[in-house]
Amino acid sequence: MIVGALIGACLATKTNSAPLIFAIFIFRERKIQLMTAGAVMLFVILFTLPVAGRYGEIFGYNWRMLTHTGRYGLGEQAMIAPTQYLANVRDLYWSAPEIYISLTLCLILSLLVSIGAIRSEKFDMRRLLIVSAIVMSAQIAIVAKQAQGYYLAPASAFVCLANGGISYLLLRGGIGRRMLGVAIILAFVTHGLWYGARPAVGAISAEGAARHEDVALQQRLATTACKVVYAYESQTIPYKLFFGDIFAGHRYLALVHRHYPDVVFYLENGQYFDTATGILNAAVDGSSALTVGAPVWIDTPRKHTRQAVFQDPQTFLAIG
Repeated sequence: MIVGALIGACLATKTNSAPLIFAIFIFRERKIQLMTAGAVMLFVILFTLPVAGRYGEIFGYNWRMLTHTGRYGLGEQAMIAPTQYLANVRDLYWSAPEIYISLTLCLILSLLVSIGAIRSEKFDMRRLLIVSAIVMSAQIAIVAKQAQGYYLAPASAFVCLANGGISYLLLRGGIGRRMLGVAIILAFVTHGLWYGARPAVGAISAEGAARHEDVALQQRLATTACKVVYAYESQTIPYKLFFGDIFAGHRYLALVHRHYPDVVFYLENGQYFDTATGILNAAVDGSSALTVGAPVWIDTPRKHTRQAVFQDPQTFLAIG
């Protein structure tokens, strides 16, 4: 029941977590598998009851995601080209190499256990390895359509579970097998540190440079009537409301504008300003800027956007 509730909560939150349904096959008894699958469906319904009236839109949206070539169900209605799909599968490796490595080890070790080259000893690990490989493979197959690495997150639980099984299998037995296990684990750690440290160094350097720019901007505006207020640094309010606002008929953002008519949101993906009176286009290369007749609060997800778009900070009360 608990496993069903957890999977149901994941499905209600993100439909790309659908591969987690294969977790029911971790259990050996058919009765428990069916009970867990039933619990999944029950909790999916319970968790989504508040939006039951939107089921048609939700299913339609997910269907468009599958049948259209663009992101989020946009683009022409056609299947993605096989060459592009395979390229996406390859490129996703750099978003989550641990999934691919763990998947490969699961397949190799399950084969070695099946042919008797490695004994599973007290516990038969094949079921765990095979189910984990199926979940990870299904997750990659689904996400490769959109090729956004962060959608691989639901598989992370099975990566951890599989790695535990892999370590258990390799660290039990003779000295040769244990040495192989230690070598593989050290290779995992080394790869993780190398893969994770390099981007981190670049991100820290970029953050330091951005802080210097922020200080310079604040000093430049200190002698003017413009007040600098640091607000959202990663996600804007429209970004957080995006999917809920769509299914709510764009009511949420309209309410924000009604209560705060002077707020202007800069949407990075579309490179435009969302205001209470409509949409304003703006180039982010500095060739044009937003012109307003009164001070406004600018909410933007990127620090560098401030420098590029807001050429005349005298017109703004706050930049966030």
